[in-house]
Amino acid sequence: MYSLPDYGKMLGDKERVELYGRALKQSITPDSVVLEIGTGTGTFAMEACRLGARKVYAIDTNDVIQHAIHFAKENGCGDRIRFFQADSSDVNLPEQVDIIISDLRGKLPLHGHHLPDIIDARKRFLAAQGVLIPRLDTLWSALSYAPELYQEYRDIWDPFSAGLNTGSLESSITNQVWWVAAKKTERLVSEPRIWQVIDYRTIATPNMEGEVSWQIREANLTHGIRVWFDALLADNIGFSNHPYQPEHIYGNVFFPWAQPVALEPGDNVTVSLKANLVDDDYVWRWNTCINEAGNTANVKADFRQSSFGGAPISLSQVHKQAADYTPNLSEKGIIDLRIMLMMEKGMALKDIAQQLCLMFPDKYSEWRQALKYVSKLSVKYSK
Repeated sequence: MYSLPDYGKMLGDKERVELYGRALKQSITPDSVVLEIGTGTGTFAMEACRLGARKVYAIDTNDVIQHAIHFAKENGCGDRIRFFQADSSDVNLPEQVDIIISDLRGKLPLHGHHLPDIIDARKRFLAAQGVLIPRLDTLWSALSYAPELYQEYRDIWDPFSAGLNTGSLESSITNQVWWVAAKKTERLVSEPRIWQVIDYRTIATPNMEGEVSWQIREANLTHGIRVWFDALLADNIGFSNHPYQPEHIYGNVFFPWAQPVALEPGDNVTVSLKANLVDDDYVWRWNTCINEAGNTANVKADFRQSSFGGAPISLSQVHKQAADYTPNLSEKGIIDLRIMLMMEKGMALKDIAQQLCLMFPDKYSEWRQALKYVSKLSVKYSK
């Protein structure tokens, strides 16, 4: 979850804030109804009011939305903005909207439930001729010379490895996606290639895959693939977080190779890049095949990498997710079940807490202790 200082940093990206404001101005009319998903401190929701929107709906799961409610009142927008602290997929609006504005990206637009949330909101809320801001995100890729970045990630483990064998960490380190800010010591050593184009008006799935390839023109040591995006917010309004452009809050993404490769002119590099949303995060796969110049049958490198391989995996946890596994509730699961059943009956939280003390005396010695846990479930599940 973002903190209030994090939102301050977002607002500090002045070019981003200004461009989103210009995109809103291009689309808003006095009769416009606007929805902002991921409103944060309510900046764009209030800007929509300032530009003349008739009504604004603003959604965020973060507690910072409580500040947004106060900011809206202090800035004369309280009567035109309706706030929802919830997942957008759990919200029902009383009317269709003309504009949906959002900035739910992380380092890339493929971030958490960004795409499913936009797909759902577009289908349920957006009027037939409605506008989405942003409109398009184009994801680019290029080969990168990044010795300091590459070594930085490996050096993190130096204090731990003193006198110890940590060979098993090697593959884990290079099977992780490195989320990095711009690095002045890095160089792109190939021309950029488009990996994917996200058209928010038509996108139907959060999962993506594509292949990019290069024929090398100059000899270079290469450490992996850099990926960034160009955003089109509205007609002729957009920005890029290209590594050589002024830095925005997003940073970039680096997919490291299992080891650096000395590329020579004429070498062919092909990268298959896939992203699949699993639960709340993406599993990335990047497979790289490098063929030697003048002899395509000679493979200089063949890397098969995945962020799944970079995560510490518990076999027992994997087993519990198998389709043929028969679960047996733990004590915590039984407690949660009892609480949910009592909530369904319409019992007050204090009464539920007191019942828990009777059911699980070894766990809860007095009802106020149980109430803390019951209250958390109430916040999570009650309407």
